[in-house]
Amino acid sequence: MITQNRLREVLDYDPKSGKFTWLITSGRAFVGQEAGTLCNGYVRIKVEGRSYRAHRLAFLYMTGKIPVQVDHKDMNRSNNSWGNLRDANNTLNNANRKKQPNNTSGYKGVSWFSPRNKWRALITKNGKTKHLGLFNTAELAAQAYEIAATTEFGEYARV
Repeated sequence: MITQNRLREVLDYDPKSGKFTWLITSGRAFVGQEAGTLCNGYVRIKVEGRSYRAHRLAFLYMTGKIPVQVDHKDMNRSNNSWGNLRDANNTLNNANRKKQPNNTSGYKGVSWFSPRNKWRALITKNGKTKHLGLFNTAELAAQAYEIAATTEFGEYARV
């Protein structure tokens, strides 16, 4: 694992743009060249034979540590500006996700509950799902989810 000191010897990080540039020439990398390649939406940077996601290197560069997970506030995996990154855990990172592509209700945390012919609101925190209630409309269920998400996840909540 790379250290903060070594990282700062080989790469420069611009907190405003989120871009890394090489401070050394090594292999295909040249001094002043932007570092990293796009892979599944994330910027990956190879340093001394090991590949790192740029958002994790940004945390190491700025704080000296790499958190368990890093959340992109705007959900843009390649936006590694310092103001867009925050320390997270799995629950908080999942709270800042869009609704799933297979969602048919149109609202995050809301699904049709056919045994009662009602809309159901559910929220998951720390791997545990909490039932928020059954509602006559999807909109009412969505309101219940939004209140619970804001309460449970604060600034990480995305509805």
